[in-house]
Amino acid sequence: DAWPAIEERFAHLVRWADADGEGVDASNMVCAPIVASSLEAALADIREAAADGAGLVELRLDKFAGGPQAVCENLPALMAAARAHALVVLATFRPTWEDPSAGYSGEDGPRFQALRRASELGAAFV
Repeated sequence: DAWPAIEERFAHLVRWADADGEGVDASNMVCAPIVASSLEAALADIREAAADGAGLVELRLDKFAGGPQAVCENLPALMAAARAHALVVLATFRPTWEDPSAGYSGEDGPRFQALRRASELGAAFV
């Protein structure tokens, strides 16, 4: 039965649902895309999104320079910045076969690993 593994992987969403969305301000779901290629630029964009009133940021991980390894190394700082500004995170890592303007054309395994890491670090949506 695969259900326990699925439930464990998405435990943070189960807790959020069980709490009736507590901790997420559903009144402000304005989403700002973060498409920066470096950590410094992404952190600046997160700060700007919060200052401009966003309630949610989409971290476009496929746009980050250095591929999945660099994404995994920098995710803790990105997630910490979003948390510091009380922003909900949607993490995406789009492949070029899905979106021609995406920034990733490699194998799915490393891409999924980065998305799994974002989920472990608290991304509400992947």
